[in-house]
Amino acid sequence: MAKQYGLLIKWALDRNNLIKTPDTAERGEHYRCPLCKESVIFRKGKIRVPHFAHKKNVQCTLERIRKIVAQYKMVEVFSDWKNSTGEKPQFLRRCGICQKWSFQNLSDKVDAIDSDFPLSDGASADLVLKSKDIPVALIFIDFNPNPSKLKNLPINLPYIVVDPNEIVKNPYIWQPINDHFNKNICTSCIKTKSILAKQTYGIELKKNNFQFRTIRCWNCNHTILVFLWPIRQKEGLAASQNCISRPSTLVEKYSDFTGSSYLANTCPHCHSVQIEHYQQEPREFNF
Repeated sequence: MAKQYGLLIKWALDRNNLIKTPDTAERGEHYRCPLCKESVIFRKGKIRVPHFAHKKNVQCTLERIRKIVAQYKMVEVFSDWKNSTGEKPQFLRRCGICQKWSFQNLSDKVDAIDSDFPLSDGASADLVLKSKDIPVALIFIDFNPNPSKLKNLPINLPYIVVDPNEIVKNPYIWQPINDHFNKNICTSCIKTKSILAKQTYGIELKKNNFQFRTIRCWNCNHTILVFLWPIRQKEGLAASQNCISRPSTLVEKYSDFTGSSYLANTCPHCHSVQIEHYQQEPREFNF
């Protein structure tokens, strides 16, 4: 019997498909392996450390079980948050400007999380975040992600890779080890950006509903702000021209192709037109 149950694991599923550890398990209850779903035996004695005894098989290893536990925990934490019975999970990401770690809230518009989202080549993402049943971001759970493997996957959504070890330790903090979300800007850099906007662009970001983002100028490589203009799509060019709070780097240009004028973002340092960015829509989500 001892050899048959040679795999000792730290996690098991209870009757409600919730992850249990030896500290929270109870004698007499039925528990299953999170990966293969086979029965495991809860053991708690005076000599050995409490554990779940698992029959040996080819499929289940401690590493694979830890990964599936991380997946369960992320789904559980998300569901508790949406049911108002738990805290909101947070991303811990590097600021795209200063590179310091900062917390970023998960958008309230994300209303669902599902496991094992299929990709077109037969592969799958471990988790998908959805808004109104539409996928908006993917999460891969991996110990040592292979960048070239991820690069070749048919991924057309923003995604991150998280370490299952860190998720198991604290499932409320989702810290990417490979980050392909939209650039995160920390509070300190947002404050600096606001000062920059007032000094360089002649506007106050807090007093106007500007839609903007940070890019590097293609010509001089300075970090600059580019704006979506008009502020509201129903506004026309004439209304924008008369707006006294319009950023000073938005310059009127004329297109021979369309035979009309438009406002283009320009660099405040070298004055080059940022032609690829002046019409770009901002993302609805923070990733």
